[in-house]
Amino acid sequence: MDTTWSIIYVAILAWGLQIVFGYFQVRAFNKILKELSQKGSVRIGRTKSRWKPRTVVIIAANENEEIVDFAYMKGVSIFSRPKRMESLVGQLLPLSNRALSQLTPPFQEAISVANRENL
Repeated sequence: MDTTWSIIYVAILAWGLQIVFGYFQVRAFNKILKELSQKGSVRIGRTKSRWKPRTVVIIAANENEEIVDFAYMKGVSIFSRPKRMESLVGQLLPLSNRALSQLTPPFQEAISVANRENL
């Protein structure tokens, strides 16, 4: 087997692994999305950056616009999984400038997108 075929086989293997791990990432995202949607209305926002790690937030709010649950995914790879953030639970939407200032800029951007999409 020559070098060209070895490179082709490695590329096909890498592509297949990306598909498999991507499937598991989407499945984990859909699972947490289903959980949060059962707690209230859901808002989803993400950062727009192409070259920096993306941040996706999922906000579940009740009828009083109070956050009842909050999850996020952050990263550039197929290995990132949804995580919960308890520090925002109980706050009202839209978040105050004081609450937003305690978060990193990617979280601020994703939350503002989630708020804008709900209007």
